[in-house]
Amino acid sequence: MTVIWKMLLLAAVVCMPAYASAAHPFHTSMAEMEYNAKTRRFEVALKLYAVDCETALARVSGKPCDLDNEEARDKLLGKYIQQRFQIVDAKAAKSTRTPAKPASKQTQSASSTKRFNYVGSEVSGASLWVYFELEPPSGEPNFTLRNEVLLEVQPEQVNVIRLQHNRVQQTQFFNAKNKTRKLAFDSRPAKAAKQLSR
Repeated sequence: MTVIWKMLLLAAVVCMPAYASAAHPFHTSMAEMEYNAKTRRFEVALKLYAVDCETALARVSGKPCDLDNEEARDKLLGKYIQQRFQIVDAKAAKSTRTPAKPASKQTQSASSTKRFNYVGSEVSGASLWVYFELEPPSGEPNFTLRNEVLLEVQPEQVNVIRLQHNRVQQTQFFNAKNKTRKLAFDSRPAKAAKQLSR
């Protein structure tokens, strides 16, 4: 694990408390994204409610999901997150007013699939941590970030993303009505200005 990954995880732990109970009135997720200039990828630490994720994985697999089974869990999680947490070229991005169901395999571009690298996951109390990498499109100053995680399970789900690059920090919110956000991004270290907008 790189230094950036360790710092990313520490920041996420500090920013989001662990919940002792599986029953919760709010349905949220928190993702910490930080750009690694060496690998040219965003390193992502995503924190989910384990009970909600267990329900989602059971739905897509058609059978009960045991999160304590790491091998089975990671097999399902990698595919699930890849389909719902994506970087898409701005010109290929869909409107934010899309149907509630996540994008299917047929609608996902090959480029989006190649940009995803699943790292692993771990269960911590009532939370499930998922780690993966996303590669922004080369030479493209603009692209769209899509986050539809757990929306098919909890329509009121709110997904929060905190993005850091060149000491600039931005926070964006995603929900059933706003599944995508446009990102203006410059990977050059000398540039510190990036802007996430609706």
